[in-house]
Amino acid sequence: MQHETELTDADNARLASWHAHLAQRGVGTPDVQDFLDFGKLSTLERLLGALRDVAPEQCGPLRLAIRQRRQEKRASRPATSTGGHRGPELTCSVAWDEVPADWRATIEKARQVRGRIDAGGLLFGDAPPAAASLDDMAYLLRALTHACRQRGWPAELRPRCVRAWLDDAEDRKCGARGLSLQIGLLRRFAILHDGRKTKLAKKLGRLRQRYVARGNTEEKRKQAFLRTNPRELGAIWETAERRREEAMQERSGSAARQKLLLEAAALALAIVVPLRIGDLHRFLIGEHLVRTASGWSCRIETSKTGAEYERAELWTELDPFLDALLENDAPGGELWRGYDARQGTPIFSTDGGLTGLSGDWISAVWEEHVGCGAHIVRTLWHQLAWEADRDLTWMALALCGQSAGKTAQEYRVDGARRQAVQTGRGMLKAARLKASG
Repeated sequence: MQHETELTDADNARLASWHAHLAQRGVGTPDVQDFLDFGKLSTLERLLGALRDVAPEQCGPLRLAIRQRRQEKRASRPATSTGGHRGPELTCSVAWDEVPADWRATIEKARQVRGRIDAGGLLFGDAPPAAASLDDMAYLLRALTHACRQRGWPAELRPRCVRAWLDDAEDRKCGARGLSLQIGLLRRFAILHDGRKTKLAKKLGRLRQRYVARGNTEEKRKQAFLRTNPRELGAIWETAERRREEAMQERSGSAARQKLLLEAAALALAIVVPLRIGDLHRFLIGEHLVRTASGWSCRIETSKTGAEYERAELWTELDPFLDALLENDAPGGELWRGYDARQGTPIFSTDGGLTGLSGDWISAVWEEHVGCGAHIVRTLWHQLAWEADRDLTWMALALCGQSAGKTAQEYRVDGARRQAVQTGRGMLKAARLKASG
């Protein structure tokens, strides 16, 4: 909640000094640099307490200045690291530098070629996988190396190594659908590494088909979740609205307000633009998300397929969520100054766009507020399309950036099955009413 505090003599003196600083610079609406030039970290932290009540519209840039000063202070401290692996202990894979050198060389070469292609360069020969697929491929090789090491074997592209990796994955309860995709990636790597379709690549192709068949008989995790935990898009949107309203009750320039605004936008954007989180977290202001006087538009090349996703006009209901992210840090709380300052920066950021939040952060927000990852919204759109009076699968496919015939057919078959069940339930209800009458 917003709280007003009585200013002390020290606060008033600090405000007078601040106003004199602005007058000397001829500035009416201060930006981050004006605050950085005013004083050190402790000075800015004390100034924030006073400005929250007398000039809350200045607190956004001040928050960013304080954050920058804190980062500078941390960077100036002597390093205390003793070396070794950083982060949680790896239990299912090994570090990248422990993967066989020739495997790493194949991935790095593919990344270089992919980078040139993505930058608009010419392609000679077959195109390597997308950057996101190469990252998945690299993790798969780390897991394969781990499986071999656990058994005292050298890491090799051999059937027994693949079997060992699969055994470990199935022991961790990995589903057949996901494993079929990973087997497909391993097959692509084998071809990429050897430059041809080897016997192993052919075996992996047949193995993948068996796992695809198994996966078709399994209920998807997100479907199982929805069956036991029904969710509706409208209810999730209301959650986003509440987060935004709660944010505006927090004090100007506070981390709490920024956190709630970001969470509200992560929920709302994923509903209006239901792309994969690997695309959502990449959105750059002014490049992928563009603001005009009439609202926001969106255009991005999806990471999985490279297809272009374009929405000339995003729904106006989304405007307050995205606008708030810019206004919160903008000089004077002015939208267009905030938009200009954030050109080319990630939409989801806690430091004014210097760095962006990851796809894992978006997933964590959805897990906290909805109980599942953001991917569930794509299923909800298809579910809503099939519950309509007419077939609106095309609408759901367009919103989700899906165009593959296989994807469309999967959703049509699944939707038809649910529709038939609903029809049968209605007929049973009518029959029971007739019998009881």
